Amino acid sequence: MVTSSTAGRPDGGAFTLIIVGCGSRGLSVLERVATLAASSSARISVLVVDPQEPGPGLHSPGQPDYLMLNTVASQLSMFPDAATLDGERGRDGPDFHEWCVRHKPGPMPGRYAGEEALPAGATDFLPRSWLGEYLAWTYRHVIDTLPPNMSVRHVADRAVSIDPDNAGGYHVITAGGHAYSGGALVVTIGHATVDAVVPGRHDTTGIEPGDTVAVEGLAAMDAIAELTAGTGGRFHRDGTGTLRYRRSGLEPRIVMYSRGGLPYRTRPDIDADAARPSPVIFTLEAVAQLRRRFPHEIDFERQVLPLLKAEMIAAYYGTAARLAAGTASAGERQRDRIATWFASGVLDERAGLLADTFGRFDPAALLLTALPADAAGPAYQQWMKTFIAADLRESRLGLARSPLKAAAEVWRDCREQLRRLVDDQGLAPASERLFYTRHAPLVNRLVAGPQKERHDELLALLDAGVVEMVRPTAVAKNGVGAALVLGDAGTRIAVRRVMCARIADNRHPDHQPTVIASLRDTQILQSIGDDGYGVRTDAQGRAIDPAGSVVPNLWLLGPVVEGSTYYNHYVPSAGAYSRAFVDAHRIAAAVTGAPR
Repeated sequence: MVTSSTAGRPDGGAFTLIIVGCGSRGLSVLERVATLAASSSARISVLVVDPQEPGPGLHSPGQPDYLMLNTVASQLSMFPDAATLDGERGRDGPDFHEWCVRHKPGPMPGRYAGEEALPAGATDFLPRSWLGEYLAWTYRHVIDTLPPNMSVRHVADRAVSIDPDNAGGYHVITAGGHAYSGGALVVTIGHATVDAVVPGRHDTTGIEPGDTVAVEGLAAMDAIAELTAGTGGRFHRDGTGTLRYRRSGLEPRIVMYSRGGLPYRTRPDIDADAARPSPVIFTLEAVAQLRRRFPHEIDFERQVLPLLKAEMIAAYYGTAARLAAGTASAGERQRDRIATWFASGVLDERAGLLADTFGRFDPAALLLTALPADAAGPAYQQWMKTFIAADLRESRLGLARSPLKAAAEVWRDCREQLRRLVDDQGLAPASERLFYTRHAPLVNRLVAGPQKERHDELLALLDAGVVEMVRPTAVAKNGVGAALVLGDAGTRIAVRRVMCARIADNRHPDHQPTVIASLRDTQILQSIGDDGYGVRTDAQGRAIDPAGSVVPNLWLLGPVVEGSTYYNHYVPSAGAYSRAFVDAHRIAAAVTGAPR
């Protein structure tokens, strides 16, 4: 039987906001509403519809501790400050590292056998389960500090469809057969589905020691950890400091591959107190000028990529100059000099001078979009090992001491520039498609890869013969198991199981959560493509209907709108401008009527 909870209307002084999905993005919205409600005269009810405990999302507190974050502890926070919100009112509270100091005060277990156990540090990569605990704690903290004019109710059920009502609000129907009505709706369902594996929830049933298992995709290192460390295998360092793997005897044979075959670069060590230099070429003003001159017609490769390459050159040689002179001012002068050369059109001519002084740097060496010829066939694994080992050396130098990592980090430092460039259909249609198919994956490989320990472990597993890396051209199902078809001469590797360890693209019509599909099917949402791929929002997360108009009181945030807005796959942080927090603040201001 369907039951319904009624919602008051905003014009009556009371209303209900429904948040569908409450991982980190939904939690940010809830926190902002609770903060701004304190200065609102409205009576606000919030329904949080999520089958799980609100807060953690995919960062389940129950996953094993060997599954680690790829962002350091001090760069994660659910408590926005004025800097984060561009001067708006924030909320006092601990960032993730500060919370760990209070709630995980003891030493962490040594990562490898024989290593000293130390307390969690600000620049450490900590267990994902700990972040899940922090997010759950944040939800409870927000609930415990609600203003008197606000209430929150958690509906522990899965939303399956959404229907508009006749008064500008929405009905949310859950799997349990209940309907909940609200005057405003925020959908932040994140990665609602996966192909086969959710991080930390890998299905390894039926896999026996010695079976051949193929592992593919973005989350492959998590699956491999479960098939190795999860079986009792142990890593240790030998007398030379090289990481080695000691088998448990329960491991399968693991064949690792990816669709494109291109490796991720690892996250470098950082100094938590060191401020990143501001861009000098690919600036927010440069983006604004492009948007003014070429509305909806920017060509990314012709008009934007040269700016990014020049910024990479400035970062590389600015870092090299700082290291050579031992002063920050030397690096700043070099970066400013390169910006002047670029603006004058003489950077290519002056590149030889830079190379003579500091060594040659070509941004193209970092911007791989296809494997080189020497990575073909049987040479692939050795090429990958060489690539990973070289990248690990740079990561161990750290961001402050590696010009190469500083150049790559430009793509992380300039995420807001990229968002403002791409959002609201800033690129020409063909260029937008190219950006999301070629350059957005490149950004992930450059600066959103695993912590360096994961690739150190991968090298140890390769040396131990537990893992093999191949370049398949196809995966052939054979009714019993499957076979990886290798490109050279059609060689096949028979496997017991293919673990597709990547998060599904929930923008695709075949993977879209049913709540999104229901809004699209009722002509509430505009698809990005003619084939129903993705849904359109504006830069503030407001839904766009098929006629191109803003849908009243409906916001969508997170990975489901990737392609309409850019870079929605992260947990927010404080201390600097944060798009995730700003988006949440705008929504909260709209629904509470508080000053923006």
